[in-house]
Amino acid sequence: MRGRSHAELDEATELDGGDPQQFGALCADMAKRLPKLRVVGGRCGSDMRHIKALIAADV
Repeated sequence: MRGRSHAELDEATELDGGDPQQFGALCADMAKRLPKLRVVGGRCGSDMRHIKALIAADV
């Protein structure tokens, strides 16, 4: 998936939130591989569903 340009985001009427459970699982895997990792971020469209998935994944 390619990212959107700033101009495309400015014109967007809605954002793709993706799959929060997949986000949580990927972040959990990344945390195992990079134990010193302290900051994880999302993308445009991330919301509380993504935070809850991180908590559920015990990241």
